Amino acid sequence: MAPSTPDPPEVPKVQKADEDTFLFMGTRIPLPPSPGSKNESQQPSASTGSAPGVTSGKHEPLLSSKVSFDLEPLTRSSKSSSSSRTFVLGGGLLLVAFVIIFLWHRFGSTEANMFQAANAGQLVLPRGTSAFDLYQRLKVGGVSPVTRDRLKAEVIPRLSEAGEVFLKKVRDGVELAEPEQEQLIRIFEFAADIDAQSNALFARRAYAMAYRAAFRKADAEALVSLREAFQSDSQWALPFRDVARLYARGGNYANAEYFYQQTFQLAPKWALPAFELGKLAVEYKRPAEAELAFRRAIEADPTLPAPWAQLGSLYETQKRKAEAISAYEKALQLAELSADPALNITEIKARLEKMR
Repeated sequence: MAPSTPDPPEVPKVQKADEDTFLFMGTRIPLPPSPGSKNESQQPSASTGSAPGVTSGKHEPLLSSKVSFDLEPLTRSSKSSSSSRTFVLGGGLLLVAFVIIFLWHRFGSTEANMFQAANAGQLVLPRGTSAFDLYQRLKVGGVSPVTRDRLKAEVIPRLSEAGEVFLKKVRDGVELAEPEQEQLIRIFEFAADIDAQSNALFARRAYAMAYRAAFRKADAEALVSLREAFQSDSQWALPFRDVARLYARGGNYANAEYFYQQTFQLAPKWALPAFELGKLAVEYKRPAEAELAFRRAIEADPTLPAPWAQLGSLYETQKRKAEAISAYEKALQLAELSADPALNITEIKARLEKMR
């Protein structure tokens, strides 16, 4: 019986994870292969008979070769942190710049000053710093659609309200002074420029120009502007009445009467045009038309004393004594309730005494 061959000594196994990585501050860092070593995936040649993990030749410690640590993951982590700080800093600076620009645009720009002036009631005065003058400066660089929409929503109602104050004086028969005329023109120039699609605003701008021209006795120029006004807004009575006045001033009764009639149709409750036509008819010796016009004025506004006084004068000239006395008395009665500076109370009382 042949003697048994003793088993070769068992070579201790080294875990692969310990060869390939190195634990540093909780991070497992891969180790590079030792110089001259083969790829891990390659198995030792069968002819050498070497066990895995054992080097041939001289016996050297398993980790005797020099080891270099790969710190690239830490470097990448450091670069990423630096990039994050740069991004946050840049974002903060951008936000600050945006806030500064917003505040300047809101409170320090020409646009901001324009809205502030409008809110303060400085729509067209004082010149140079009014909302209208600031708008003219803003127009040089262009008005954005957003700003124009805001002007329509916030400024045009204020302009219309301010312009209506002057237009009401005209409807009441009060003549506008030259400074008031200039304000009226600037108000509706501003409004019509903001909303160029509004026929009503264009009509009022044209009327303001016509009013100033008529005041300066430039009747031909005034007629052109008035026609533009009622062609733009054919339902607005005021331009028709002013055309009638211009024809009356020019001695054209037929045209004056025609445009007064147009005014009555558009504004049947407006007494002034009827009163003016009645006086014009008296001047042209048309008593029947005068009486009809004065009656129309009284029907439109029964509180006015002036039409009654004119009616009393008309009846007096026609020797209609009783009717004249009644009309004069009605005029005096109404004058006590509603004073009319144009009404000569002393003269009316004297005529009453004479007829009685």
